Amino acid sequence: MLTALVDGQPIGSAAFSSTIPDPAASLWLGDAEDQHSGRNYRGSLDDVRIYSRALSTDEIGKLANVPLFASIWLLCAGLIGVIGAVRLKRI
Repeated sequence: MLTALVDGQPIGSAAFSSTIPDPAASLWLGDAEDQHSGRNYRGSLDDVRIYSRALSTDEIGKLANVPLFASIWLLCAGLIGVIGAVRLKRI
């Protein structure tokens, strides 16, 4: 099952019961490969995530309610870790 959420609330879903045939293929969000379909999404996508398993309602709610400050802190911590790893490889 594929489910689209806005601010942690489901807005639509579709049945999907097979694997993605070619993981290296392009993924189109808000548009189709045939760009002349006239069904383009007019807006912006802020946060797109793909999981290998279904998330529970509680997990989805927690993701939608992460405070901005915590998100920025996590980003900075991740960047510091990446920079440190790159520097260690140079030594």
